[in-house]
Amino acid sequence: MGATEGHREVLQVGIAGAGGANRFWEASLSSEGFISFGEHKNYILNPSISGKYIRGYSGKDVPLYRRFSLGGIGSMRGFDALGISMRDPVTKEAIGGDKELRGSLNLFFPIPYMQTVGIRGIVFADAGLVWGSVSTTVGALSLNVTEPFSMSRVRYSTGIGFEWMSPVGPIGLAWSFPIRTMAGDTERSFEFSLGRTF
Repeated sequence: MGATEGHREVLQVGIAGAGGANRFWEASLSSEGFISFGEHKNYILNPSISGKYIRGYSGKDVPLYRRFSLGGIGSMRGFDALGISMRDPVTKEAIGGDKELRGSLNLFFPIPYMQTVGIRGIVFADAGLVWGSVSTTVGALSLNVTEPFSMSRVRYSTGIGFEWMSPVGPIGLAWSFPIRTMAGDTERSFEFSLGRTF
């Protein structure tokens, strides 16, 4: 059923540029804890926080597909994929940011008569935002879109779900409720996940 005690910190740094057209470097730092409690230690509190930063070099911009957006299980529940992002000022399409901050708090709990088949429940709360300065093309113009960090732009959501450690891998169902949204965000109230945990 996954970790039940302890903590995990991960620092990752990567560079693109050897033999390719792209030139950028990326760094991420995350911290996650697991605290079990209850008579049988089968309630698990799982707080986590992570931050990411990406930057082009040698005069190159970070490609669109590598910029940061939030949304979905494993990211920001209650929002669709690319649901939280910096957006093109004309088309309003997601163009991503070069900085990301995200935190979550999960509480896994046993469901009566379901523990032996690997099913548990979860209540959760998520918070996060992306920001930064990125380049985009509007018609024939190349624009630099900037969005500063602001606590007033942090999105929040909460919800409940179920996780089943099935023979083919983890299966998750989540019902999410965004608490704070911004113009342009896209929401998703129900999510299904196969092959990854919450």
